[in-house]
Amino acid sequence: MLRKNVVLVNLTSDMIRDREFYRKNKGQNFINIGLLVVATMLKKQGYNISIIDMAYEENYQQLIRSSLDETTAFVGLSVMTSQVPAALEISRLVKNINPSIPVVWGGPHPTFFIEETARSSLVDVAVVNESLKILPELAKRLSERDLLTGLHGIAYKNDKQIIYAPNTDLDDIYDLGAIDHSCYDSTLYTKSPLFTPPLNKDQVVSYPLITGLGCCFKCRFCLNVILKRKYRSKTPEVIIEELKDLQKKYGANAIWFMDEDFFINKKRTIELFKLVEKENLKFYWRSWVRVDHFKENYLDKKTVSWLTDLGWVWSSLGAESGSVKSLTYIQKGIQPEQIINSAKILSEVSSKNQHWARYTFIVGLPNETIDDVLKTFSLASKIRMINPLTDITIAIFRPYPGSPMSKELMDKGNLSYPEKLEDWEGVFSNHGFMDESSTPWLSQKERSEIATLHAFFGMIKGGSIQKIGLLRYFINQWILWRIENNFFLFPIEKILFYSFWIRIRMYFLSRSQLKRA
Repeated sequence: MLRKNVVLVNLTSDMIRDREFYRKNKGQNFINIGLLVVATMLKKQGYNISIIDMAYEENYQQLIRSSLDETTAFVGLSVMTSQVPAALEISRLVKNINPSIPVVWGGPHPTFFIEETARSSLVDVAVVNESLKILPELAKRLSERDLLTGLHGIAYKNDKQIIYAPNTDLDDIYDLGAIDHSCYDSTLYTKSPLFTPPLNKDQVVSYPLITGLGCCFKCRFCLNVILKRKYRSKTPEVIIEELKDLQKKYGANAIWFMDEDFFINKKRTIELFKLVEKENLKFYWRSWVRVDHFKENYLDKKTVSWLTDLGWVWSSLGAESGSVKSLTYIQKGIQPEQIINSAKILSEVSSKNQHWARYTFIVGLPNETIDDVLKTFSLASKIRMINPLTDITIAIFRPYPGSPMSKELMDKGNLSYPEKLEDWEGVFSNHGFMDESSTPWLSQKERSEIATLHAFFGMIKGGSIQKIGLLRYFINQWILWRIENNFFLFPIEKILFYSFWIRIRMYFLSRSQLKRA
């Protein structure tokens, strides 16, 4: 019997509160892009695709039950490590309904925990690394309940033995094609707050777009280093046709370029937006970009200004640290001055066309001193003061399984992971992160110091003296001095800020919400 129905489940992290948030705020995130790529390819092969979203569908369990029958080829999940508890929940549900329906796990977790994933009774096939080349044959064999012998890039059980043959071929960027958004109800995701402003939420029609795969940089905390995912990109001519198609079919006016670094190939990006300008396409867009791209003959002021004229409204930048020592340790390949320079260029551009920037930092790296942490908070404070249209996240480092830094910590005995797939359910907090036991290189004192720095950093307001006022300007400078000198005695401004200012702000916010209601 040939089974032509495939059920794909979009997972949340193990965050119950976030599931409730997503259901009340449609458009807050996109479906896993890898899942959409799989859906698109399988639809071309003649399969009927059902995508069920744990984040948005409160009755997702019932939807899965009603989707499974004798015509189901398999159930597919793309699993990050933080999503293992959710993936196990779905896998148990499927096996309780019909044990003969294959459950396939792909994504980062089965890629780095191959045997552990394949050994579980809840998983029939673990897809390792990139999979488009083997996907048609894998789907065919699963639909026919045929043997998987000879297939590369997957792991599965044969009696008590785990069979795994590596797949050394990376996906061809053109095998991706354009994502077929008719595979699911894309209207659930188009009202994205990621583009508000400049658009009002009711105006936003946003869609994701992949124009390149992989990355050519060697950050030690990243999984790309081990997987050796070299950079591959589509041509400007192909991308422009996909953009025009999104606008024609769906009325897209906001695009999230999902490449890990949209500006790796400057020539390609410039040629693309020359075509956008020539075709007179109008849309807002956001992308990831490295801070060291902001320089002469790359992303200089003139080029950035031109791109913002063509709709570039948001950039995401991995700054990581304000410490040269820490940046060297993680092999980021950037310097603190380059981070500041990127903020200055984006700030100048924002005075003409509003452009929001999100900088992410990591603190609490192995072997990092409090001086290194202070340098990071100091740099982040300066960025916030340079540009008020800046969102800054400073997170405690948590090693991603499979990365070089994760392996180093395991070798030193500072990190361990469960040996059974099911044991991952007890690893995560309800925030979706591993708890403090996963960062044993940090003492309680160090965690407390980081929490204090976060509290003071939260009081800094961006903008010039003319915009924020002389008093707030001096408060910024005073807090910056505190951070740079690690002096937090007599925190009168902290008491006033968190007990008075925030309460006043919340009062007026609640009043405005009542008026709108």
